Amino acid sequence: MKNSDKSFEEYRSRIQKVVKFVNENITENLDLNSLSSEAFFSPFHFHRIFSSLLKETPQDFVKRVRLERAANILKNTKRPITDIAFDCGFSSSAVFSRAFKSHFSMSASEFRKNGDAIINSKNGKIESKQGKVWDISQDYFGNVIYNFQTNEGRTEMKVEVKEFSDMRVAFVSWHGGYKHEKIKETWDKLCSWGGANGQLGPDTKFIGISYDNPEITPEDKCRYDACITISEDIKPSDGVDELVIKGGKYAVYRFEGTHLEIKNGYKALYGEWLPNSGFEPADNPCFELYHKGPEEEPQGLFIMDICVPVKPL
Repeated sequence: MKNSDKSFEEYRSRIQKVVKFVNENITENLDLNSLSSEAFFSPFHFHRIFSSLLKETPQDFVKRVRLERAANILKNTKRPITDIAFDCGFSSSAVFSRAFKSHFSMSASEFRKNGDAIINSKNGKIESKQGKVWDISQDYFGNVIYNFQTNEGRTEMKVEVKEFSDMRVAFVSWHGGYKHEKIKETWDKLCSWGGANGQLGPDTKFIGISYDNPEITPEDKCRYDACITISEDIKPSDGVDELVIKGGKYAVYRFEGTHLEIKNGYKALYGEWLPNSGFEPADNPCFELYHKGPEEEPQGLFIMDICVPVKPL
């Protein structure tokens, strides 16, 4: 077995363990921390790995499994709908009713009454509003088995694992989401200070740290630091602070695209490269090392390195 196959199998095994855990603990509080601990990933990295491999977030997966299990019970028993809701992990019948109708485009009582006719007309399958095709014959009383993609047909990515030294930087924070115009204002403030204090030169590194995953954290609460490397004798002031970006091994992926496409770069790293790499994410934050911004690049693109901290698997 090739090293990439062994690496992918380890990732597959960890995520499958989470799938099994969900199925065996459907009535429990299946929050991000409990799921990520089953996979031995930090919650931040786990969310991105799980979403990239299974093509849905952990929260959406849990909700879908609960709803599909409820649909099977509705179809095969005459138990009260409220009892089914609680037995499938929903906090109330009202929460269950809203979720069921949103997912299956009909109420639970309508499904119980007309489900067989609808299923038979669609060759035993229903497509939910989320685009997931559900086979009514699947046994959701047992384990859901997710068919992971194999390594075949995956796009080869050019990623280097590099060793970084600690970097002392000056930074300005923005805690209102990853809005391009607001982040630009943050950079303007930092660069104004850097220029006035002689810290902008050919060797200056321009670094962005995105601390939060917008699929987990509300958009208006996501935190971003605009950073520049600084000389040893300088002390930040006037609303500019300092920190040390921890050195170590990082997977470095050269990305070229618009600010709206940056998330696709992260998805590719977490969903394609990491599971085949022999590495797993380390605990310190990712960062972005900018080479050109849209203002100076002819096509208005970012040219940057997405840097994810890694350690041997």
